[in-house]
Amino acid sequence: MPNRPLTVLKKNNVKQQGFTLVEMLVTIAVMAIIVAIAAPSMSRQLADQRIRTTAATLDNALSTAKAESLIRKQKVKVSITGTTIQVVPLKADGSDDTANKIAEYKVNSQISPTTTITFNPYRQVTATCYNITDDNGSARQVQVDATVNISIKSAGSC
Repeated sequence: MPNRPLTVLKKNNVKQQGFTLVEMLVTIAVMAIIVAIAAPSMSRQLADQRIRTTAATLDNALSTAKAESLIRKQKVKVSITGTTIQVVPLKADGSDDTANKIAEYKVNSQISPTTTITFNPYRQVTATCYNITDDNGSARQVQVDATVNISIKSAGSC
């Protein structure tokens, strides 16, 4: 029998696939820190977006009432109650014509004061200012002057 050298069996050179437990924990910890830093900023941005949306909706309701009063040649009332804005024409006797409601809008932010404003076809209205606020401290204003110009401002209060 010929002498053969002993061969040492080597382990297969298989590359490791996947992650170790330590790598996974470090990754999760880094992600948790990033989320904790970003969460307050996202909350503020969402509140600001709700405020902007409510201001735009109120501006749209006021503009609709202004246009409808000119088109119909009659008074049109915008009433704000809670989170609802209604645009309703007025009858000749001054009562609401709810059967012919023009528009109704739902909003997510608080509008104050919750009063009504009446547009007449002669482009005159009692000047009014609305504050739109959110729990997060964000605020906007929607102003209507006596000559029925509507403007949105981003700071201050009425």
